[in-house]
Amino acid sequence: AINKADIIVILVAHDEFKGFGVAGITKFCKSNHVIYDLKSILPASASANILRLWEELILSFATLSNVLS
Repeated sequence: AINKADIIVILVAHDEFKGFGVAGITKFCKSNHVIYDLKSILPASASANILRLWEELILSFATLSNVLS
């Protein structure tokens, strides 16, 4: 049996993962979860819990800029 995950990281854009869609992937998650979609295979508009690599980098740079200024 697969335990529900707090975090899922999508590192590859295989068709099998794309076929799951958001609903299929979130079935493996706890109710309070985060999905890091590094290959942008899921629509970000589908859930506030889906984060993309570039969004994280932009947020990190913005935070760092605020700290350094």
